[in-house]
Amino acid sequence: MKRLNLILVILAVGIFMVLGFGSTIEQADSICDPSESIDCEDCQFPPLDMSQKQIVMSSSTPARIYQFKYLNGTYENTWVSEITPAHGIRGISVGDADNDGIPDITAVVKNDGRGKKFVKIYMYKHGSQGAPDYVGPDLGRSFFYVHDSIIADADNDGRNELIVAVEDSIKIFRWDGSDFINIWNSRKYPSTIFSVDVGDADNDGSNEIVLAAFYTDSAVILESLGSDEWGNEQMTEPIPEEYYGPGFTWLGIDYAKVRDADNIEGNEIVAGGNNNRLMIWKYNAEGNEEYDLVFISRDLGGFTQGVDAGDIDGDDLNEVLAIDSDYTNDLINNVYRFDYDVESYDGSTIFSHNYVLSYMALGNIDSDPEDEIVLSSDTLLILDNGFLTWEFPHGGKFEIWEETNPVEPDPTAPSAVSDLTAGNPTSSSIDLTWTAPGDDGTDGTASQYDIRYSTSWLDETNWDGANQCSGEPSPSAASSPESFTVTGLSPNTSYYFALKTADESLNWSYLSNNALETTLEATPLDAPSGLKAKQPGKAPKVGLEWTDNSSNEDGFRIYRDGALLAEVGSNTTSYEDSTISSGVTYTYQVCAYAGNEEACSDTVSITTK
Repeated sequence: MKRLNLILVILAVGIFMVLGFGSTIEQADSICDPSESIDCEDCQFPPLDMSQKQIVMSSSTPARIYQFKYLNGTYENTWVSEITPAHGIRGISVGDADNDGIPDITAVVKNDGRGKKFVKIYMYKHGSQGAPDYVGPDLGRSFFYVHDSIIADADNDGRNELIVAVEDSIKIFRWDGSDFINIWNSRKYPSTIFSVDVGDADNDGSNEIVLAAFYTDSAVILESLGSDEWGNEQMTEPIPEEYYGPGFTWLGIDYAKVRDADNIEGNEIVAGGNNNRLMIWKYNAEGNEEYDLVFISRDLGGFTQGVDAGDIDGDDLNEVLAIDSDYTNDLINNVYRFDYDVESYDGSTIFSHNYVLSYMALGNIDSDPEDEIVLSSDTLLILDNGFLTWEFPHGGKFEIWEETNPVEPDPTAPSAVSDLTAGNPTSSSIDLTWTAPGDDGTDGTASQYDIRYSTSWLDETNWDGANQCSGEPSPSAASSPESFTVTGLSPNTSYYFALKTADESLNWSYLSNNALETTLEATPLDAPSGLKAKQPGKAPKVGLEWTDNSSNEDGFRIYRDGALLAEVGSNTTSYEDSTISSGVTYTYQVCAYAGNEEACSDTVSITTK
């Protein structure tokens, strides 16, 4: 065990390290020499083990993914993958990305050298020997500026999504069994999105997406609207101009996280930015139903690029931590601790470092009572009980995974449905009913259904080419009655229906029985009328209202400037467009539809403020 040179340097220039002074720091022993290729002859990493708590870190030069665990009283580099060719890893995430019950590692990998330009999603599964288990298609040049990603249940349906912050928007992907499918894209925001987090920001029991964007004085909150849509956008209370960074006429929020900061009830949004301050917002559920700014710290001296909250002293109360990253004086970069005290937060310096601190997160990796502080600069640093105890000779963006997970494979698929029935036809829809199978055979609860239909008998030979439904219900417990309405069908047409069931490990059942039904003759649709478009004040949205004159529509299609904007269900008479820009004239039209038939309203135009 030896002392780090950085401590000697700091002492020499008179920088006092609070809580870290005089500590003994263990240098990481890498299984491979980090200066060599990981294909070196002596590199014998075991397969990727996702069953324990861990830190996963990416580095750009070379482009590698590292896994670290606390084993035998110390931290060890337990696995590594080197990606070639690659210019950098733009987003690293840990979580159950494919919804099989076992955590995965995902990375958004970029290459723009030697004429090979691509941006792809990589996924590593439990047991990987170093090569990715999945490499997606090229996402295109628009993905070159990825800044963050997270695996989380963003729509509260029990399945995880992969959310990627791409330049000035977010894109949401979901694993469909073989690929990550892009299911939703946000509007383009006025500036770069640097971080994305998912958590219950308004304490209503459901997750929201929270974005931190540069050149903005507020964080952005998005709610799930169901059916793979997100909206009801809210902004946190703006930061007053007197708290902008020194010499800045604008504010950039770099990082925002959903955390319990005050240990009272529910979560807050904690954030940092180029104004060198920690900022905390709390949702006011009993008042204005907005995110009120409840705390803003003093000037910490450098960009506040990392914030988090956790129990670093084992007293069962969270502390809020923030780092300053002083790019003008690389001898003074600090970690600050803030404790909630009755009505505000008291702050103090707990650690100083002589390199720029780029990232910070808290997590309990060694299973003791306290959370560890993990920092990244040119190296990866771990503080335990306030002392710098371990260092790895590479730094980069990282994620902490705090769960232990059974990773035994699930070999048993759900049983095949045998009582699928079709009935209650209209000119464009047919109802299906069946009895839920189990997760393992006829026991437990399965994870998802795949319902398809065709004008021909369905079997394994034509299943892949059949029409696939969307919006199927999540399976209920075994033996429960299930139902689903298939819409968008053609009038006076006979259809065969069948389904398969999958468990959390994506073990698929055999094909169900076929159910046959014929749609009715078409009844003419009546077009909606009285379409109105309004913008409430200067809010970044347009509200549409219309009169539903038809009784047999499958739903309504909203068109903007001649292009399909959205679809809503039958009997709906309003829609909110939150993807607008100011000072633009938009033309809207609403059409009732049933199957392939449409009946459309008159158009209406509005110029946004």
